[in-house]
Amino acid sequence: MHDLFFGYGVAHTILLLAFVIGIGLYLGRFKVKGISLGSTWILFMGILMGHLGFGADLSVLHFVKEFGLILFVFSIGLQVGPGFFHSFRSGGVKMNLLAVMNILLAVAVTYAISAISGEDLSTMVGVMSGAVTNTPGLGAAQQTFADVSAATGSSVLAAGTASEKLASAYAVAYPMGVIGVIMVIGLVAKNAILIVEFAKMRRDKGMDAVKAALESANLRLRPIIMTSLAFIIGCIPLAIATGAGAASRNGMGVAVVGGMLFATSLGIFLIPVFYVMVEKIAEKLKPSKKSE
Repeated sequence: MHDLFFGYGVAHTILLLAFVIGIGLYLGRFKVKGISLGSTWILFMGILMGHLGFGADLSVLHFVKEFGLILFVFSIGLQVGPGFFHSFRSGGVKMNLLAVMNILLAVAVTYAISAISGEDLSTMVGVMSGAVTNTPGLGAAQQTFADVSAATGSSVLAAGTASEKLASAYAVAYPMGVIGVIMVIGLVAKNAILIVEFAKMRRDKGMDAVKAALESANLRLRPIIMTSLAFIIGCIPLAIATGAGAASRNGMGVAVVGGMLFATSLGIFLIPVFYVMVEKIAEKLKPSKKSE
């Protein structure tokens, strides 16, 4: 019985996984001001149990990690499968270009922070995966490090150390990354409100939707850039922090700096376009409502 609760066997590992997942999912149901961390609580519970000294069988953990990643990718495929080809034909190129830009920006920010702070690049890859809450990216990075280590003839111990660095940096950065993403969404939404609110005022006065959007974007460009740059510059110390506990600050810094750069640079152009599209659709729907 003692080994079941405090050992390192297969039964103990399964019991520990069930407990962590169950408590994490239960805590994810609670919301604070409409915001819930969801399944992120599972990671928090795992960190807590590891901190308290609970261990698990390494072979079982490896199987669960690999099998869980396979199930995750498979479920995503089933979810998007019915409309994948239609969506790809209609906007696939644009979405892929945006995805490539997002990845390149995250890689550039990560490499720049590694070069400036002198932090090991393998650690920063884990920070990047946690900052953008990209769990499959962590698995891919760990597998890549293992393959490179095997190809270059590095020892198993060196490969394990690099994998542990990735996982530790990810675990520390992930909670801060979630908070950073929530902050970025809130700030980007406020930037959108600045543009849309002024455009709506001009629209109510009879101005054309395109002219209203252009005038609003032109007038709001300066305050949006000023506030966004001030926020980004203020978060740079977090992104390049060194010393004890730096990984958690790096995680939030990478998420906030990269997210705000990407969202601000694209939002300035896309928000007016989306506003015009919505206005045009609303204009087409008005006659149909009157006819009914």
